[in-house]
Amino acid sequence: EAQEADIPDLSLSTIFAFSLLSAKMAFSYSPQFFTNFPKYHAPHLKPGEELKDPIDDLKPKCMTSCSAWLSEYNECVARISIRTDGKGNCKGQYEELAQCQDHCIAHEIFGHLK
Repeated sequence: EAQEADIPDLSLSTIFAFSLLSAKMAFSYSPQFFTNFPKYHAPHLKPGEELKDPIDDLKPKCMTSCSAWLSEYNECVARISIRTDGKGNCKGQYEELAQCQDHCIAHEIFGHLK
């Protein structure tokens, strides 16, 4: 009974007034805020020249060194596509392939940075 006395009696009008007060204090979200930044142009590039990501060149090279994982993944995809019960996936094989490719790219990428 003592605890009930500690809880203030908030009427509906008090709650409404508090919500109006907090609404005036809140900052409005403007989705236009981050859309007006100028496009970044790297200083070492000529005007109109686009920056090329070296990973795009390294991915096919590294895929050849990971051909064993690629063939294992493709075999898994073929096995799963034959199944009619909808069970199974090739997540493990895909992760091994991606890890092999990432490992290869990590060794090669720093030679392409300026």
